[in-house]
Amino acid sequence: MLRRVLRYADARFGLGPRLDGTCDPRQRRRIPWSVIVRSMMLTVLARVGSLNATDASRHANVRYAWVGCVLPSADWIGEVATMMRPDDLREIIHATYTALKRGKMIEPVQGFLPVVIDGHEVCASYTRCCAACLRRSVNGRTQYYHRVVVAQLVTRRFCLMLDVEMARTGEDEVAAALRLLKRLYRAYPRAWNIVLADSLYARADFFRFVRSHGDHVLTVVKNDRRELLKEMACRCRRMQPVTLTRAGCDCLVWDIADCQGWPDETLTIRVIKSVETRAVTRQRTKRTETVTSSWAWATTCPVGLASLATVLEIAHDRWCIENQGFNDVVNEWHFDHVFKHTQTAMLVFMLLIMLARAVFDAFYHCNMHPALRARLCRHVVACMLHAAFFLPLTASVARSP
Repeated sequence: MLRRVLRYADARFGLGPRLDGTCDPRQRRRIPWSVIVRSMMLTVLARVGSLNATDASRHANVRYAWVGCVLPSADWIGEVATMMRPDDLREIIHATYTALKRGKMIEPVQGFLPVVIDGHEVCASYTRCCAACLRRSVNGRTQYYHRVVVAQLVTRRFCLMLDVEMARTGEDEVAAALRLLKRLYRAYPRAWNIVLADSLYARADFFRFVRSHGDHVLTVVKNDRRELLKEMACRCRRMQPVTLTRAGCDCLVWDIADCQGWPDETLTIRVIKSVETRAVTRQRTKRTETVTSSWAWATTCPVGLASLATVLEIAHDRWCIENQGFNDVVNEWHFDHVFKHTQTAMLVFMLLIMLARAVFDAFYHCNMHPALRARLCRHVVACMLHAAFFLPLTASVARSP
């Protein structure tokens, strides 16, 4: 299966030649650049948890035809990761997106292509740190940590992570997100048409920035926007809710097209409140209970562009970055693992994980036959790739990719 995935990646995306074409800043080149960068990609694609585990396969004398020789040592891979340019990997991710777009694999959701922006804490330690580490006091002790902001494109088949930006000392998450969006708008000017975010991004400067590029915004509204919630509650008492059904939920929805509780009067904000009721069967007791949840969103989408049902469906897609994004890359792809504790190396491995995940999802959803997908879930295919990484030398050479 690993050979098949690598053949698909080279044929569809030109993955191997693109990795070989990245900039080699080394002065003493004892090991070919292509061997090292392909080893890094193979390690990430096979979901090997650390560079020491890669060393274990190296000492077992495993050889891969896609790499060209025995894998380099963990020290060599780590040193090269500190010298690589993250922009080279961003260009490969962009080329992968372009190939998926041309192959009609990027399909909209409810007529929209949302991109979700959210922050995530990668690692935390009391002892190990680097020059780019953020610092905070926990129980009187200094803790070092890294926080990143990720952009994920939501499509009908799968989610595609586009880029990542590290938060800097003294700035909040929104500042890092704005810096990330500036770079993304240069590389992907028409990749999406609506930006989804949580309540932290319900700010006038963030809304103005996205609207200045012609896109719409949809964010969650929570208690930190009390004026907006107060006006929404007052207006909802004078309105009759609309009854909708979505994914097994009975929803009572209030739609306020022109909310005045926003700090920027130049923006027309549409506020939507939804009270959703669903039946949930508890796993432990096997009893069915009725659960009610209340949601509030602020968006710039006018009523004529997106109906109430469409906005409600897109609003819940904001959780794709948690359920299908961070939950997947952290638990399955070792996104939180620090392969090499420098800012450049961490960015390189995070971008490699995004690239490998895009290749894997494209292979699973677009290359594997539906009958095979019905028998093999994504986790089983991932386990097959991981097992193929540790094949003995005889099997690896005789059945090389």
